[in-house]
Amino acid sequence: MNRILTCCSLLLLLGMSQMSFAQRSLYKPQVHEIGLQFASIDQIPSFTSEYDGMPFSANFINGIRYKYHLTNRGGIRLGVQYLRSQFDQSSDTSASFFRPASRNRVQVDLGYEWKLPKGPHQYFWGLEGTYVQGHVNDLSDRLDVPPGSSVKTALPFRGFGGSAFVGYRYFFNTHFSLAAEAHISYTRNSYEDDPSILPAAPNYVFQEDIVAFQGLVYLSYHFVKMKKRCACPRFK
Repeated sequence: MNRILTCCSLLLLLGMSQMSFAQRSLYKPQVHEIGLQFASIDQIPSFTSEYDGMPFSANFINGIRYKYHLTNRGGIRLGVQYLRSQFDQSSDTSASFFRPASRNRVQVDLGYEWKLPKGPHQYFWGLEGTYVQGHVNDLSDRLDVPPGSSVKTALPFRGFGGSAFVGYRYFFNTHFSLAAEAHISYTRNSYEDDPSILPAAPNYVFQEDIVAFQGLVYLSYHFVKMKKRCACPRFK
């Protein structure tokens, strides 16, 4: 009987050690992370007062993200995403712009995130600086474009800003994770007519301040095992 109990105890200890080893090896921190942003939902502010914005816009497979994890508690992040927003016809028929338009832009984000790892679960938050460049397309009969014309006018713009974000990440194993983030951002854009399209107004310039919200989801691949350092927080 004692032999049976001893054997069972040894098997139980062996099983627990194997489970502990598997748990530790499953979520070892990695230095590099590259992710594919496969969905984002953006609040669409109005394009000046002459367009009515839809509440939200959805984009799919629209970005790439890279992170360099300095420690298990923080890292530098870089993101590039393409965003397209549709606008409704203005309710003010006296406005110069009164037909549907779309804002197309490329956005580059650079920032830092702080992390709170809990096994396969990870919570993070941080700050980013933002650069935006794009254009607004509309079908308009403003200025020298004849009424009823289907000529597309492009209004280029660029802007700078920043955002604060919070997020959650789940690790499937050492190398793959799924993350979701929520952002609140401020951007100041400057617009100018393209003289080659609208020569009647070569210096038509105005600025736009945007406070917006964004939610996004991305799948990441993690690689290059992080080395332990004396100053590094305890690995979990």
